[in-house]
Amino acid sequence: GGITVRPEPGFVVKSRDLSTGMKVFLNIVSNEHIEKPHMKSFAELEGEEGCRVPLSVGTPVEDFDKKNEPCITYDLVANPEVVSECEQHKDFRDSVIQLCFAAIAQKYKVELDVRYKLPKMKYKGNTVQVQRIRKANQSKIQ
Repeated sequence: GGITVRPEPGFVVKSRDLSTGMKVFLNIVSNEHIEKPHMKSFAELEGEEGCRVPLSVGTPVEDFDKKNEPCITYDLVANPEVVSECEQHKDFRDSVIQLCFAAIAQKYKVELDVRYKLPKMKYKGNTVQVQRIRKANQSKIQ
């Protein structure tokens, strides 16, 4: 089943689409219905402990930047713990941003410039877009 939620603003990542050169803003927003990160070991990480961060990627929205130039914004919903970890740990934030870039590349075939900026805003756009997310089945204790 899925539910519709209006996530909470978190932080914004500014990048650009490498193929079109257009500015792209990622709104990293949060909602408690998105699963918390799982510590998992990924074989491809050469035995390091990997962290899987569940994300829900919203649809691209056309917008304008402060110079009134067209840009695209994407909302990526994560668990609130992820957003607060990002605020405290730069390395974790960097990994989450890379995951967001990968998620957009996978879903929309858009390649973003890895040299990103972090504008001082919590959300790009007027109001946080409503998102339909898959509700995680809470595992029941037997």
